[in-house]
Amino acid sequence: MVVKSRVPVYTRPTVDLNRPIRSAKVRTEFPMMPPRVDGSKLTVRIPPKGLVVMEVELE
Repeated sequence: MVVKSRVPVYTRPTVDLNRPIRSAKVRTEFPMMPPRVDGSKLTVRIPPKGLVVMEVELE
């Protein structure tokens, strides 16, 4: 999964995948912290005008 930001500041979007998430791992250098998972939603920090690639496993 790729999450992209078009704004010039750091963002923390929450994405709802509508299915329970078993695990989520960041596959890019940034951010160092893993995404926060809560049921079917995940929150991750995105750099200004950047993107984050994640590996997401659903239940």
